[in-house]
Amino acid sequence: MTEALIGHLIGERSAVRTDVVHGRRRLIAEGPLATPDGREPRVRTVWQYTAAGTGRRLVTAVSLTR
Repeated sequence: MTEALIGHLIGERSAVRTDVVHGRRRLIAEGPLATPDGREPRVRTVWQYTAAGTGRRLVTAVSLTR
């Protein structure tokens, strides 16, 4: 699951945008998420940069409706 979520963020098939919430920069990625059985549901993941700005942590992942 971790690899799939990271792949969703950095994959070329996801649209990524940035936003600032409460002074913290967030990355929002939308697109297909690879699953072990081959399905690719469309999801939105939200990542927030760590306080030091050196890493990112997952805030949420939600399914997108078609």
